[in-house]
Amino acid sequence: MKNNTIQNGSTMEAHIETLRSSPLFQLSLTSKELFHSNFLAWLFEMYRKESGQALSRFLKDGTDNVAIEGVLREHNHHDLTISFKNGQELIIENKVKSLPYIEQLAMYSEDAKANQNFLLLSLVPPPFAREGKIQTGSVVWSTLTYSDLAAIIEQIGSSIKNEYHRAMLSDYAAFIASLGSIFASDAYDENELFADFHSPSEGSLFEKLRPLRMGDIYQKLRYESFAGHIREALMQKYSGPVSLSGSHIEDGQVGHTYIIHGFTHTTGLVSVSYVLAKGLYLTVQIQGDSYRQMVQGYAGYGSASRAVAEGLKEKHLWFDFSNFAAAKEYPRGAKVFNTYTSVDYYRSVKLAPAFTVKDVIGFVVLDMERIEKSNKQITAVVHE
Repeated sequence: MKNNTIQNGSTMEAHIETLRSSPLFQLSLTSKELFHSNFLAWLFEMYRKESGQALSRFLKDGTDNVAIEGVLREHNHHDLTISFKNGQELIIENKVKSLPYIEQLAMYSEDAKANQNFLLLSLVPPPFAREGKIQTGSVVWSTLTYSDLAAIIEQIGSSIKNEYHRAMLSDYAAFIASLGSIFASDAYDENELFADFHSPSEGSLFEKLRPLRMGDIYQKLRYESFAGHIREALMQKYSGPVSLSGSHIEDGQVGHTYIIHGFTHTTGLVSVSYVLAKGLYLTVQIQGDSYRQMVQGYAGYGSASRAVAEGLKEKHLWFDFSNFAAAKEYPRGAKVFNTYTSVDYYRSVKLAPAFTVKDVIGFVVLDMERIEKSNKQITAVVHE
């Protein structure tokens, strides 16, 4: 069973030292995604022939003259738009601090033209990528990790004569290769202890990355990947529509389930919310070792969510932790609910240290299936 304590310590320490000693890495910390997008735009414009040859592998038509004709930043909300002399276009979505959700990629490519090609550049591939590809409707996205980008940078740099530029590209390739290798170790299997997510052990990679201001991103990406795995499990076992929705669901459709991930106070957060009515959600929320069942009321629903929470608890339709055997429920005593605000009501249990990632995903699936099976009774409580 794995944990996120550094494996192959000397190799990982070497990668961390590469980051410490890289001037470009230090500069990148001020604006991580913008730095990389701007640096790549400069490189592809400065060395159009060399860059075009290196990037032609991502084009549907890589023949004729593949020299780069132009590079646009933030054009039509795309991080990089690269046009080639043979008429092809490559649109790059750059993700350093987060993973995309598939609906986001679908939105970016929904009006794709015949000459357009799409590439996701990220520290780690999202869980829904298959053999380096992502299908969104009729469009197929290619994927590229920063580790693999390093090889492309080296290919471009090998034919550059300007010594200063070559040295800069060498530094850039070295630090993104190390960054990619570090974050590749962020991957996990479902038999890993979930406790490693919220309580990294002493000497863990998370602790090693904190002085480099990358620890939070490391943990954030783990939780985003965890959210993606929850979605994959629900898509296989749950008949309702499920979406990764970014950071909010104010416009969520009734009957849909939305998975949200976040990161607060150095702790990851995943919420899985079923929309009962406009502004009213049944939510499973996992933060640290706390597993919560919630009723949330927003968008005009407001404090009426308290009556719904009470009705569901009274009829044993929600706030049921029987899947956790003898786990203690919170709050204890006479207090019925904990609250975030006057519209959020929840009860919770603590996740046992022996639970695996697979166990926790299984609890989420069971809770969402419970909502599906009891939907008529739950809806009746809402309308009482």
